[in-house]
Amino acid sequence: FEGDKSSYSEIDETKPASVYGWTKSIGEEVVLSTSSKFGVVRLSSVFGEGPNLVEAFRNKADNPPVLGVSDQIIRPTYAVDVAHVLGKVINKGIYPTGITHLQNEGEPVSIADFAEEIYRQLEISTPISRVSLKEYSETRPVFAPRPKNSVFNLAKAHSLGMYMPDWKDALSRYLKQNSK
Repeated sequence: FEGDKSSYSEIDETKPASVYGWTKSIGEEVVLSTSSKFGVVRLSSVFGEGPNLVEAFRNKADNPPVLGVSDQIIRPTYAVDVAHVLGKVINKGIYPTGITHLQNEGEPVSIADFAEEIYRQLEISTPISRVSLKEYSETRPVFAPRPKNSVFNLAKAHSLGMYMPDWKDALSRYLKQNSK
């Protein structure tokens, strides 16, 4: 997505800005063209097992300055919650077809705000230096550019009974399960 809307629905044109985005889009097309019974669940800003934004900020805490992009908006998504909600609807015999957007509930936040919430929950006092996406890109290599806004409209997911907890709750559970 270009990132210029407040939220994106499943029918919005993706307009990938990188090879990474383009390969995701091609993958979706292949899956959806294979059978009308297949579905794609789109996620963004996912954290869980493996490298993720939460761990990146946790690892940077002892090495200031910690930069947080203040004009890139996300709704963080916990992989465990995704697995739980998908298992729940499938067990009810609901099989989402086409594209379905899924993210944790809660207010969208900037990456800088997300970093501050991570540090608040971890009781880390390292300050976040707020920078624009442009400023960040000038100081660090960005291998897979992301849109300025990657917030999804969740109306389709909700119509299928797919509700996930607030992302702050999800973050708290993740941090408790992955304490260092």
